[in-house]
Amino acid sequence: MLGHKNFWFSLGGGNIIKMYITPDYYLIKAKQEGYLSRAVYKLIEIDDRFNVFYKNDLVLDLGAHPGSWSQYASEKIGPKGKILSIDLKPIKLNLEKIIFIQSDINNLDLDSMILNSKFDHFNVVLSDLAPSTTGNKTTDQSRSYGLATAALNLTLKYLSKEGIFVCKLFDCPERDEFNSKLKMHFRKIKVIRPKATRKCSKELYLVAMNKQ
Repeated sequence: MLGHKNFWFSLGGGNIIKMYITPDYYLIKAKQEGYLSRAVYKLIEIDDRFNVFYKNDLVLDLGAHPGSWSQYASEKIGPKGKILSIDLKPIKLNLEKIIFIQSDINNLDLDSMILNSKFDHFNVVLSDLAPSTTGNKTTDQSRSYGLATAALNLTLKYLSKEGIFVCKLFDCPERDEFNSKLKMHFRKIKVIRPKATRKCSKELYLVAMNKQ
């Protein structure tokens, strides 16, 4: 049975206290179920609510590291579906239907990648892109918005009609502006903060459906 982790802290003057930290529920669940990270449960909840994936889908996974979103998507799209996964960091997945390319989204030559990978469109674009946080709220929000915008630009170019776009965004003053951009190209927009999101996190997910 998984129990508490014990941590001892000195308060000075010879006083020592013992604190207990409960292991993260979703981290434990991911290990038990064979997923590469706890983040998979965010996508599972989104899929359960909005039916993101269908058999034979072609999926673009931006910010794929460590790979749990691609891992889950591969289970949903069936043997004829394919996933193009992209991240600065490698992913530890060896599945035939997943093609991984290590790249920075800001320097992404997706045209040649698609040509070489034999993708001609995508039914779903996933973006779990997140900036390296600085601790400065304004800076982190701005960087998150920049990544979300870059993901949207790729989505508008490569997502097929009626396709779905799932995008992470730090809650920020530009959120309404980003939502307005989505409304110009998608018929339905939903905002969700999955249960697996850490309480301290400012992230939320926008689910844009039925691309026009």
